[in-house]
Amino acid sequence: MLVIFFGPSVSHHSADVEYTHLPDITTFDGVLDLLSACVLAILGNVLDFRTYSAPNQEEDDQMSTMQSMMMTEFDRNDIPSNERMAVCYVRGVALSLCDWVRWRLVITAPDGHVLDDLPSRYLVQILKSVINYKSKAMRMRLKGAPHCCTGTLRRQAANVVRCESVFESLWKDNEGIPDDNLTMVGKDGYKVQKTEGPRNIPLDPSKLLCSAFLF
Repeated sequence: MLVIFFGPSVSHHSADVEYTHLPDITTFDGVLDLLSACVLAILGNVLDFRTYSAPNQEEDDQMSTMQSMMMTEFDRNDIPSNERMAVCYVRGVALSLCDWVRWRLVITAPDGHVLDDLPSRYLVQILKSVINYKSKAMRMRLKGAPHCCTGTLRRQAANVVRCESVFESLWKDNEGIPDDNLTMVGKDGYKVQKTEGPRNIPLDPSKLLCSAFLF
């Protein structure tokens, strides 16, 4: 899905009829739709229940010594290797799209101030909210992802933000960013303006390579 997004958003193939159903990124809602898809891709490992289970570990099984070694020493979990590589690739596409939003879109709030680095703020807000919801669910003894607790979720969050320095910086200093909402509150009145820039922006290979080493 994100590769299809990449075509009309970044490479300007929007005249093609197959792209007409995609969000209109000249609107704030459309930009948030695009960023929501990016966040889902970037947080692929964080949100996948299998991340928190060792290879072949069943839901109600305790982790064996061998399974523990596979997770701690070889970074293996219950997600097959081919799927993890696919996640790495699409994460790279998402990071390139986030860069494009930073470079090419000026988003102005109703009070006239320009939003600074919306992709990073949006991702950190969703991460904070997911961890907050998980913490509340554990206090209420609600069942969630097998073998996942607030501590392991926080470790995954700290790991994923390392894929982009601006994510990591904002994650470490995220005071003022809400932790109780998975969307932007008060979206009315925002304006989106596209700046001048190169017609085509290729995928950044360093994004793909960085993601591969992280996961």
